[in-house]
Amino acid sequence: MVVALALVVGLVAVFSGTLSRSTDTEARADEARAEVQVRELELAAAQEERDFFETDDFVRWQARVHGFGRAAEVRFALPEDAPPPAPIRPIGPQDATEAMAPFEAWMELLFGA
Repeated sequence: MVVALALVVGLVAVFSGTLSRSTDTEARADEARAEVQVRELELAAAQEERDFFETDDFVRWQARVHGFGRAAEVRFALPEDAPPPAPIRPIGPQDATEAMAPFEAWMELLFGA
């Protein structure tokens, strides 16, 4: 009976070790499948971008970027005598002489503390 009990305990130990390794292998396989799926999506996006680079629309867009637009197009430009833009008011306390910690600055900005 002791031999049978030892045999059963040994089989259970071997089976549990095999089951644990199998579970770990399945988890790694699932991670690999997820990574492959992400890479396939990235590849599809890269192929779509590459296909766009080969279109006439991309060539026209790049021509406009470099100033070679159509004859009827007019470039946007401000006139020479245009007034300067309005100054941008900084966010945060205007009378603070020393710098605040970032957390404190956010709390004051959000809650007026």
